[in-house]
Amino acid sequence: MKDDPRQLNDRAEAMMGEEKWAEAIKLLESRPRMLERDAGLSWNLGWAYFKLGDWKVAQRHF
Repeated sequence: MKDDPRQLNDRAEAMMGEEKWAEAIKLLESRPRMLERDAGLSWNLGWAYFKLGDWKVAQRHF
């Protein structure tokens, strides 16, 4: 998974599917360079923040 954004996204989406928002955030934020290069990862990070009620941070990732 080290350099595979699809695999990272799949893991994050699985966590999000179980409403493990904080865990998904931690996972996604552990790979900042991937976040910069992949809009889908960034969107999922924003969605997780949104679901936790942190709209300001969420907005930066949409």
